[in-house]
Amino acid sequence: MSKKSDRPKREMTKRQLSHWQRENRIQRIAMLAGAVVILAVLVMVGTGIYLGRYKPLNAVVIKVGDKEYNLDYYIDMLVLYGLTTGTASIP
Repeated sequence: MSKKSDRPKREMTKRQLSHWQRENRIQRIAMLAGAVVILAVLVMVGTGIYLGRYKPLNAVVIKVGDKEYNLDYYIDMLVLYGLTTGTASIP
């Protein structure tokens, strides 16, 4: 005989069952609230990155005739211009 077969199956009283169900409900609510907080933080960080770094680089800053240039293109051209002109360093 094994020990598992010797032990009687444990039955819960109504009070124990309701307490267990209440604990499970509280745990589910806490997990959901935690997930909502984490999601809100991720959305705030993502929005900050988008508004601070991505969106300004795609805004139109120069319009020549009917051609529009965004800030990212303008910065790239300034860097290229600086590299090609070879700015002299002052000792």
